[in-house]
Amino acid sequence: MKKFIGILLPLCFLLTVFAVPPPVGAKVPGPGDPNVRTAKFWIGEKFYEVNGVRQAMDVAPVIKNGRTLLPLRYVGYAMGLKEQDVSWEPAVGWARLK
Repeated sequence: MKKFIGILLPLCFLLTVFAVPPPVGAKVPGPGDPNVRTAKFWIGEKFYEVNGVRQAMDVAPVIKNGRTLLPLRYVGYAMGLKEQDVSWEPAVGWARLK
């Protein structure tokens, strides 16, 4: 797992830094654009906001051993997934985002 993260993080960094700029005249979304979602999560609070609209959660984000843990179900909802697109796999103990 550490090896995977050790490869994934530098790759994400390189893709961000050396990404090809959009073609001339292409519209780059920014704050206030209706197609941009802004999600806010607070440590210890059982709610989050998407574009200023507050939503309830059944569990609060926490910091444990220096790591921030977020409930993936609600991160998926904040990204625009519907309830039927998020499922729990009890046999393996992890969530699946479709």
